[in-house]
Amino acid sequence: MKIKKLIMISLIVAATASYANERTDTIKQINKIIDNAIIKAIENDKTNPYLKQSRIKAIKEQILTAIKKDLDEPGLSHLDIPEILPKIDKEIKKIGDGIGPKNNYRIIQESKEVIQPIEKTAYEGFLRVVDEQNRINGIKSNYWEKGNVKAQRTHNGVDLVPIAHVVYKNAASDSREEPNSNSKIRRSSHTIADLAEKGIGAFDKEDYSELPYKNSDQFYEKRFYFGAGNTVKDIVFLNKEKFSSEVENTKKNKNERYYIEGEYKIVTTNATEDERSKSFGAEKDVNPLDITMKEYRTRIEGKSKAEISAFLKEKMVQKNIKNVIQEGEDLYTVDDKGRKWKVDWKLEPVSVESGSKTEYKDTVFTTINYYSPFNDKSTTDNRGKLLYTKDGSIFAQDKNKYTNDVSLKLTETETKVETKIKKMVRVTRKDEKLVAQLSPAEYEARKNEFSDRSKYKVEQTYDYNFDEVFLISEISKVSKDFDIDDKENIKKFKGYIGTEEIITKKVTETVKTNKEVTKNLNEYIRVAKERAEKGEIPRNQFDQYFYDKKNLTKEAFENKWVKPFKNPDYLKAKENYERELAETRKKMNELEPEYKKAIDDEAIAYDMPNRPSDFYGIVDWPSKTEQQKKAYLNTLTPAGRKYVENWVKAYEKRVKLHAKYFELNALIADGTIAKKYGFWDNPAATAEQKKYVNLGGVDGLIKDLDLTRSIAGKNVEFRGIGRIEGTVDLGEGKNTLKIAEQMTGQYGTSITLGAYAKLKNIDTVEVGGSLSLDDSQASISGRTSLKMDIDPTKKNSEGHYYQHALKDSDPNIRFIKYGTTNMDNRNDFTIELLTSKISENEAIIDMGRKIDYTWHDMKTGKDYDMTIPFISDSIAHQLINNKKLSKNGTSLLELKTREELRRLNSDENAVYRSIRNANKLGILSPTLTTTNKKTTFNTVDEEKEAKKKKDLITYLKTKTNEELVNDLSQFNLSEIEKKEAIELVKKLKNSDDFKSIMNKEKELKTKLDEINNLEKDSNYQNLHFQEIFNKIESDFGSLSSKVYSLYPNEKDLEKQFETDLKREDSYTLVKKAVLLADRNPELKAKLNSIKNELKTKLNDTRELLKKDLATIKELKAKYPNSKFGEIEKTIETILSGDNLERMVLSSRDYNKNSDLADLVSDFKKLVSDISLQLKEKESIEKVFIKIGCEKQAAELFSNLCTYDNALKEGLNTSPLLANLFCYELDADIRSSIAKNVVYTRYGDDITFSSDENNFIKADDLQKILNKYNLKLNKQKTLFAIQGQPQYVTGLSISNREYPRVPKRLKRKVRQKLYYMNKFFGSNSEEELLKRLYGEIAYIIGIEKDLGEKYKKTFLEILKNNNCTIDNASAKTFKVTTAKRIFHYIDESEIIINADKQYLAICVVSIIGDSDKKKNIQKLYDLKNSFLIDARDEFIEKEGLFHYTSDNTEIKIKVQDLLRGLEYEAFIIFDKFNKKVAKEEYQELYYNLFSKVFNKILLNRFGDANNYICYEENSKISTNKLSSYLRNEKHSTKFQIEKISKEDILSTLPDYILGTFCSLAKEEKLIEKIEDQKYPFTLRNLNKLSSKIRLIVDNNNKIYYSRQNNNKGNFLEINRNITG
Repeated sequence: MKIKKLIMISLIVAATASYANERTDTIKQINKIIDNAIIKAIENDKTNPYLKQSRIKAIKEQILTAIKKDLDEPGLSHLDIPEILPKIDKEIKKIGDGIGPKNNYRIIQESKEVIQPIEKTAYEGFLRVVDEQNRINGIKSNYWEKGNVKAQRTHNGVDLVPIAHVVYKNAASDSREEPNSNSKIRRSSHTIADLAEKGIGAFDKEDYSELPYKNSDQFYEKRFYFGAGNTVKDIVFLNKEKFSSEVENTKKNKNERYYIEGEYKIVTTNATEDERSKSFGAEKDVNPLDITMKEYRTRIEGKSKAEISAFLKEKMVQKNIKNVIQEGEDLYTVDDKGRKWKVDWKLEPVSVESGSKTEYKDTVFTTINYYSPFNDKSTTDNRGKLLYTKDGSIFAQDKNKYTNDVSLKLTETETKVETKIKKMVRVTRKDEKLVAQLSPAEYEARKNEFSDRSKYKVEQTYDYNFDEVFLISEISKVSKDFDIDDKENIKKFKGYIGTEEIITKKVTETVKTNKEVTKNLNEYIRVAKERAEKGEIPRNQFDQYFYDKKNLTKEAFENKWVKPFKNPDYLKAKENYERELAETRKKMNELEPEYKKAIDDEAIAYDMPNRPSDFYGIVDWPSKTEQQKKAYLNTLTPAGRKYVENWVKAYEKRVKLHAKYFELNALIADGTIAKKYGFWDNPAATAEQKKYVNLGGVDGLIKDLDLTRSIAGKNVEFRGIGRIEGTVDLGEGKNTLKIAEQMTGQYGTSITLGAYAKLKNIDTVEVGGSLSLDDSQASISGRTSLKMDIDPTKKNSEGHYYQHALKDSDPNIRFIKYGTTNMDNRNDFTIELLTSKISENEAIIDMGRKIDYTWHDMKTGKDYDMTIPFISDSIAHQLINNKKLSKNGTSLLELKTREELRRLNSDENAVYRSIRNANKLGILSPTLTTTNKKTTFNTVDEEKEAKKKKDLITYLKTKTNEELVNDLSQFNLSEIEKKEAIELVKKLKNSDDFKSIMNKEKELKTKLDEINNLEKDSNYQNLHFQEIFNKIESDFGSLSSKVYSLYPNEKDLEKQFETDLKREDSYTLVKKAVLLADRNPELKAKLNSIKNELKTKLNDTRELLKKDLATIKELKAKYPNSKFGEIEKTIETILSGDNLERMVLSSRDYNKNSDLADLVSDFKKLVSDISLQLKEKESIEKVFIKIGCEKQAAELFSNLCTYDNALKEGLNTSPLLANLFCYELDADIRSSIAKNVVYTRYGDDITFSSDENNFIKADDLQKILNKYNLKLNKQKTLFAIQGQPQYVTGLSISNREYPRVPKRLKRKVRQKLYYMNKFFGSNSEEELLKRLYGEIAYIIGIEKDLGEKYKKTFLEILKNNNCTIDNASAKTFKVTTAKRIFHYIDESEIIINADKQYLAICVVSIIGDSDKKKNIQKLYDLKNSFLIDARDEFIEKEGLFHYTSDNTEIKIKVQDLLRGLEYEAFIIFDKFNKKVAKEEYQELYYNLFSKVFNKILLNRFGDANNYICYEENSKISTNKLSSYLRNEKHSTKFQIEKISKEDILSTLPDYILGTFCSLAKEEKLIEKIEDQKYPFTLRNLNKLSSKIRLIVDNNNKIYYSRQNNNKGNFLEINRNITG
């Protein structure tokens, strides 16, 4: 044994030495590989500053660090080298590429330097083309320089209107807009004959405009930048042909100024999204030519401009940029006319950040601008050429394709005869045919005749007389070929003894393939005519029409396609059918709001207070008899009875309206109206009911609703300050003109239409004003973005001024507020009419069209009242719209002048009146209007507005109505206007809001006295609050410093604690240290030391708290409005144990880190509670003093608007107070920012918006904030550009239409709702419910429809879990954890024969009131649909939904419905003898039920309230049934209830058991496979299989479930039942 042991030790030592040698050799080999790789890399790139001989040691160390983990592997061997080699190469490449933790060059800000805004194309790109064109023509210009300097983009020197082209990447929309439910189009149709012969000419204009439509891909946008006052004559969009003609004429007349045939583009990356995602940071965008740093060092750095240009030409050619040439030092692109356009380029070595911003890489920032001509032949590029004329016009080439055609989808049938080799199965079987029955003697005589057993089968048997006979059968082989997939017929033909073989066979098949084709109507017609000419087989209705037209006689053709649709009877029936459909839909639409309100009223009534605890509304009320209802009401308290009676009233109203609404709906849905007039297209229809379907034997009608218009057009935007003297014609299509203030340039947007201007081919003009949400603020665009001039020398025969832009404009243009999404705001805009030139005191202006008009919205079917609101540009003039019309039906506006101006003193007004009375006011035009001035943002106006608001608060309280109107009026008002103003003030004073404020002010005097008394109270003065506050702050500051000292590097601490130190306070840091004490072995001792010191410090503080607790309780009772109750509660939580050093006998154990961490949170809350935030209260008092309130009133208002001495989120007054507090702050910030930067503040969130990066610096902003004791939160400061997510006050503003709730919050709420529904728990969830309810309320405030949807789901979940919410406060959730489970029982006897008798019981379990309610509603809906029809007499006699009495049609529909209801079913059956005594029957029944409930249901529904519902029956006793129920293992409660046959939920077990028993009674099922009853019965049971959780054969102790697949087949169940 010793020798053997020694040998083993020797082998182990040898092996260890061998492994050690292998490891050492491998490391040596890897070292050598690294050395060689470094030398090779240095040789390959000798210019690389990071790969040099002097850096070999540093490079090697970096590589070894990267592969350290591999080298430390215990079993390292030469076999691991192939895996390590790529890592070495990768690290060397990283070093060579300059990738590392530090940047070698300046870090590029790609969001600011790389991403090109659209405006850049308009200014820099467009003006560069103009400069180059001038250079080519020998003219020197510097437009590009002016456009390139952002501050000068609106410089007067740029006497051009640059145009930016915006491509809509996803212009085409899949969403199809249909007309409203009342539209004629929804019920009308056109004949194939009409459409085939007339095309869209078959529609009149009104019907065509109502057809459904989709946006095509033929949409784009152009933005015109007018700068600071450019004037344009005409702006006209022309198609390609007309544009070419205009260019030719312009050149011929020598009127061409600039002809723009291309654009300057910037070279961008053509990398795929996948390549971009794999690249280093934004390298692909920064370096679009993919210039390597090696190329930079060898081809760019230190080279001449000519050499660099040669290199760039190579790279541009590689990027497929065509026609690049080099001349000397410069690069050019050459267009098709041979003109050379200079290429501008700029190169710079930079560092780009990685996505994680932990590494940097060297790359070349490449900016190359090159000229690219527009492609006239392109069908996808809709950028068009531009023509600028010397007389000031602009012509734009419109490359969109416009069509009035409509598209439709048809099913085309293509017929082909195909010959092909096909794999088939040849099945051969033996058939036997009885040919003789012989006696033994006869057989003996002829047996040689039947000796061939392959031909004959001989069977010896006995006849009816028990005489021996021989049956002779002739055997024949039969073969048949089948499709290889025809498994069912192969099996059927083959039987048990047949054989199969695979064969190939040549077959000829006529194949018809149906496919849906969508084409334009004209295309269908064109192709159909071609096919008819060629004699092709028709594929669709249009093909058939033209085929018949060619091949049938004229009479036969007209009898088939024309005459049936002109038949007077048909036309009358069609007219009546469409009329009755429209009337029925109209009634439904009229009834729908009332019906929906009734549904809401019923829900509200159910949620009202005082609901009896045993009242479940629709769940059980409908199933009660009238007698039961009365008896139930008599058991209630008066409040409970009143609640139920109110609910019943709402419920009955809803039921009545429900029946009425669905009765109307049934007329359409069930085809009642269609049957009546012969238009019911249904297989079950009689000849009379479908007599007008497929008239003439053809599908000769196309529904108008199946046709789709294709909408194309353009959006054109005017920006800047400018004037248009001539025509604005946007050409073909559905065009929108937008004139609204944008954050562009210095002067906003203010476009003036000259007196002789006109607007043509425009669908909608969107007009805007100030970007600010506050209409009182002065706008950088002045009062409005659109102005209209008027010729004061032109009057018509009626003496009315008429010459202005609307006179000759299209009269049906819709004017609407810019960006309208809510039609309620559609008319909230103004157009300034330049009436200051008119000298008369009173005048009438003919507006040339109706300015009060109606616009019909095709989608909603609504007619909207629209108006074009005009204001005068003069402070002396008033425009009045009395809605008067001229003889021609055009609107008339009255112009009046004021008698005197408040802005003038008495002497000045005297002069003003003399000029006015002389009808010479026109000469004062420059001083009466701001139109001729460049109005910039004016904070003085805003200050005046703010002062008015402040004064109003005091004036409403102290001034009479007349004094208030006089003091606050800007002008001297007329008597009528004064009366209107006084009435307005009266309403304001009588408003509930104002009265509420005044009442509150009185009520709060008591509270103010209480606060004053408290401050004087000696007990209050003796509290140790300040000492406690200072000690806690000091203790946690000291402890957090010790936590910091654990890690020299802050990043290590942040990583270990998974936190951001800049955002965390000392409490949170200490709390995390406590929680990590046992998880970090390296620092366990130090963390435990901190933990113990924490306990000691907190024990000392607890002693101080004990001293104050009794005093706090006294103060709480004495001053109920104070915060002492909250402080007392926190202190008692903290004192829940005698000493933190030992384990305490309470719910907390402070030796547990989690409980100690909770204690830290309590101390943090205590500090917050006792600080009282008095500074904030004082600030609010100061604000009220500013707005004119005396100090006492200021204190009262501050108490009214604060909660616990703090400004709280959610109070209506909080934003107002915050705004007042920040009033001076806002003014300071506005005066410090650029004029084209928009400043927005909400609460304490500040946002700056601009088209340029000219924002205020953070340090400068902080200096302003310091004046108000405010601090900038740098962690929350971010910069976002267009294309990136942009949030203001937590809302996403990426969608320009309206702000939205961030997606992350929506996901969070959806996730919470999901988990709330799935894991609804106990009262501990109350805080979570409150928080979720608050989040949903927040969403409702932003996106109402979405928020209401979430709220509905939230309330449904509460109801399903017996949880209620106090709607008044939304603070109290009463949660009952146990769900209610309803078990409905039915039994049935299965009598197959005398030996096969079974008793089966079915239990259907419904989980929760909500599912019960849904099931009831769906069953009643189906029942009502049958009752409405009421075709059969038995329905009235027998009722509905009883399996044994329902007919087949009803059974099928009920079984289909049961498949979609919410429940689980369990079936158990056992043998019994029908002749047994009643007692034995009952015993079996109880035993079977006991097994289902005690062994199955209790395991599934433990800890629930179970309701066992069974139908009354003489054999079953409630008491007896109860005695069989056991629940020792569960806290289950159960209640047994008898139900009547009328309880509609009894349908569930009745139908499931009925279907099951029908299948069980099918004897010898397999042999009767051909029987039609078998497939029907089995199919219907399998419909319900997903709902049947378990079937138990109690006799054979076998169970069948969906998981038990072998035995789960229902055929197997049947075999066991039938023996």
